[in-house]
Amino acid sequence: MCLRTYYRRLGFSPYAAAALAWLVALLPGLRWELLDLHSESLYLGLSAATLALTAGNNPCSQSMRWRIALGILIGAAMLTRTVGIVLLIALVLHSLMRRNPRLLESIIVASLVWRLGSINHNSTATYFAEFQREYATGMSAFFNSRWDTLQVGWIETLAGREISSLVVWLLLALFAISLSVAIARAARGCFDGLYVLGYLAVVTLWPYPAETARLLMVVAPVMLGQTCAGLRTLWAPHAGLHATVVPGFILLLSVLVIPDLIRVAVRFATPVPRELQAFKRLYEWYEDDPRDALYILGLYGAMHRSLIQLNRLVTPAQCVFGTKPAIVALFSGRRAFPPPLPTTDDVTFRTEARERGCKHFFMMNARSPTFPDQLYPYDRLKPELKLLHVAQNAIFPTITAAVIAEWIPASGATESTGSKLRDKH
Repeated sequence: MCLRTYYRRLGFSPYAAAALAWLVALLPGLRWELLDLHSESLYLGLSAATLALTAGNNPCSQSMRWRIALGILIGAAMLTRTVGIVLLIALVLHSLMRRNPRLLESIIVASLVWRLGSINHNSTATYFAEFQREYATGMSAFFNSRWDTLQVGWIETLAGREISSLVVWLLLALFAISLSVAIARAARGCFDGLYVLGYLAVVTLWPYPAETARLLMVVAPVMLGQTCAGLRTLWAPHAGLHATVVPGFILLLSVLVIPDLIRVAVRFATPVPRELQAFKRLYEWYEDDPRDALYILGLYGAMHRSLIQLNRLVTPAQCVFGTKPAIVALFSGRRAFPPPLPTTDDVTFRTEARERGCKHFFMMNARSPTFPDQLYPYDRLKPELKLLHVAQNAIFPTITAAVIAEWIPASGATESTGSKLRDKH
C-alpha cells in the first residue's frame, strides 16, 4: 500500500501504480526476504511510508501533524535498521536545498525517537568497528570488490540467480539508468533521490558483502519507480514513446518475475517429509540447488524442535545465550542475549557472560557476520558445558543442527562431557 501511494505521488495512474507495486513485490529478492524473519521487511514498510509522505505535491505537507508523523517514521526506520540514518541525512539535505526550515521539526522528532529507542542498543559501534577493519585491507581493493558485489546483488534482487548473460546485461543497463535518474532527482533536491544515493553509498561501504542483496531489496522498488517516472518525463515530448513507457516497464518486470515464479511453483510441489511441510514456506527452500534446500530444511526442522525442547529443559524465568537471540526469544518466550563476541579474550568473555546472569546456551549450526563459527561458543567452552540436548539435521542425520547446554564455569566439566557431541558440522 505504501509503495502504491509512493508510485501515485510520482504521477502514475491508480492502475499502473497498483500493477507496479504488485510486480515489485513478486521480484525474487523481495519475495525471498519477505518470507524470512529479517528486519528489512519492517524497514521497507517504514521507508516506503516515509517516501509516500514526502514525494510529489502532498497537500498535507504544511501541517504540524504531517511533520511529526514524518519524524516518527524516520526515527522508527533508524531503530529498525542502522542504515535508516540515510533517511535523516536525506531529509536534512532536502530541507537545505529546498530552503524549507519547517522540516527542522521532523528532523528533531526523528532524532529524539532514535535516541530514546537506542539507549539500550549498541549495534552502531559494532558496525563502525567492522568498517575500520575492512578499510585496513586497502581502499582500492575494498571498493572494487564492493562494486562487483553491488552489481551481483542488484541482479539477484530483480531476477534471481539462474539467468542468461543477455538478461544480466539488460539488468546492468537498467541499474545504470536507475542510478542516473537518482542522481538527477538528487540534484534537484528531491528527497527520494537523495535517499537512494545515500543508501547505495552505505550499501557499497557495508562491511558484510553477503548481505548486499538483502539490503538492496528495500531500495530496488524505489529505484524502479523513479526510473519508470524518469523515462516517462524524458520522452514526454514524443507522444508515441511517452504512451508506451509505463506498459513497457510493466512488461519488463513481468518477464523478470514469471520464469522465477514457475520455478518456485515447481519447488513448492516437491514432496518432503511430513514434519517439514511447514518449512517449505521459508525462502531457503527455494535455493537453486535442491540438495542445499533439503539440507537447510532439515536444519531448520531440528532447530525448531530444539526451541520447543528448550522450554522443557530450562525454566522460563532463566535467560539464554544465543547467536540469534531474537529467534530464541520469539519461539521460547524468554529473555535471550547474544553471547560475548568471538573477538573477546577468555577473561572478558567469562566476565561479560557472568554479568548477564545466563547459565544456558542455545547453539545453532548457523553463521552470521558477527558470529562466523557454527555452534558458537561450543568449541570455546567445551570443557565447561553440560549438554542437555543435541539435535541432528532431520535430512542429514550426521550433521549437528542445535545444542542446548548448561554452562558450569565454577566446577568445570570434563573434556569427555563435551566430546559427547557428534561435532560433524
